[in-house]
Amino acid sequence: MTRGEIIFEVSRSLGLDATPVSVDNPGDELILMQRWVNRGISDVLVKTRCFLDEANMVLDQDVSEYRIDSSILAVDEITVPDNDGRPITLMEVPNQTITEMLATGYVVAPAIPSHYYIKGTLMRVAPLPGDGITLRFSYVPRPAEIPADGTSAADDTDLADNTIGVPEEFHDVIVSYCLWQGAQYDDKGGGFYRGHAFAPGSAYQGLYNDRIKEIRKELRGKAGRGMHMARIGYPDRTGAGWRNDVYPSPLRRG
Repeated sequence: MTRGEIIFEVSRSLGLDATPVSVDNPGDELILMQRWVNRGISDVLVKTRCFLDEANMVLDQDVSEYRIDSSILAVDEITVPDNDGRPITLMEVPNQTITEMLATGYVVAPAIPSHYYIKGTLMRVAPLPGDGITLRFSYVPRPAEIPADGTSAADDTDLADNTIGVPEEFHDVIVSYCLWQGAQYDDKGGGFYRGHAFAPGSAYQGLYNDRIKEIRKELRGKAGRGMHMARIGYPDRTGAGWRNDVYPSPLRRG
């Protein structure tokens, strides 16, 4: 779907004015709907991870804290190769766990991070990385902003374009998001039910959240069904971890 097609559906469903802004029509409802499309795209990408990209990040020796680039909306998974080139998946943990690991001198030989914490633009890793460590991570890229200028100039923008990234089969959820926002704006979709008060837009919000759950389930099933691959090593090292049939163990506390 294009941006224009989504706004057409939303405006007709809620009775909002999709007429381009002009001297004769100073209304702003079209601008609002265009903004809702942009916000809906970002919300859907983050909540479903339906479009991912990959990148590398070189770590500084003995440095734990880093800043995530603003072009990244969310990080999905982080791996790092060990000396044999095998990818090791880092485990996401709370910030307190990273602090405790660093404070107690938790060490891995070789010096490769095994855990990470991310909130906002802050990323912390532990244990401290050695020299020449490169992270490989999959992430949700920030989508291109579609101009919300009250004109139809960008209405042909396809939401499946790689600069935006929402697959065509999931465009209906962008419509649901805009209907939710429009119902809040137009004081619809609320009321009382069985003695409980519901704010305007609540009904549409529920439909949106249900569709998000469906998409997550569809994406999990996209890889097919089957047995999980056996993992070698200790359970705190996910992925292809260290071997546990040799002594001494390469994992130690220093």
